[in-house]
Amino acid sequence: MKKRRQRLTKSISEKTDIPENVFPFSSIINIIQNSEISVENCKAILLYEENEIRLRTACFVLCIKGDELTLKSYFGSHITVKGIIRELHLEE
Repeated sequence: MKKRRQRLTKSISEKTDIPENVFPFSSIINIIQNSEISVENCKAILLYEENEIRLRTACFVLCIKGDELTLKSYFGSHITVKGIIRELHLEE
């Protein structure tokens, strides 16, 4: 199902010149230096600890590792994490 959705998104994007990240089942990640990360279209918080936060997005699981990690904001499906970010991992 996920691969089918990715193919469909890519196909529509190519035919309409609309960027893939505009579709509602995509996720947008903004990183500000190593101190803040914002994630749009977050579905769930899977793990919340001082040194690791795991977020389920529409397409993958985002693993954030670092020190003094906190949730700065959580509105609907938009999450902002602050702290000293040392590692980011994407898992399918």
